[in-house]
Amino acid sequence: MAVNKNQYQYGFSTIHFNSMHNHSARTRKARTMVSVLRDYFRSDLKTLNLLDIGCSTGIISDYLSKHFGSVTGIDIDRPAVTYASATFKKDNLTFSHSDSLHISQPGELFDVVICAQVYEHVPKTK
Repeated sequence: MAVNKNQYQYGFSTIHFNSMHNHSARTRKARTMVSVLRDYFRSDLKTLNLLDIGCSTGIISDYLSKHFGSVTGIDIDRPAVTYASATFKKDNLTFSHSDSLHISQPGELFDVVICAQVYEHVPKTK
């Protein structure tokens, strides 16, 4: 299936099911994120609130929630967010079907924003 770079990629997790549900690969990426952020902040990450833009199926968000005070994952891919919400349930982890270009959460709620592997999926703007 060809991707139209001028439009949102709704349902990306359904089209690319295997890669978006690959726990091993996505957990490996999340471990790297935690390592980099620990090095950068040099403090307890549990005191920080994180926003994961483009959270997809929530595998990375779930891993991050083990290390951060709270994690909010957002994505435009409704099936992915539905999967994440049903699969990963923790008091400090929430998922929302949201457009990252129109985030409804106030910015001051988050100390850290992750936006990994999203750039290539953002529609071309004029």
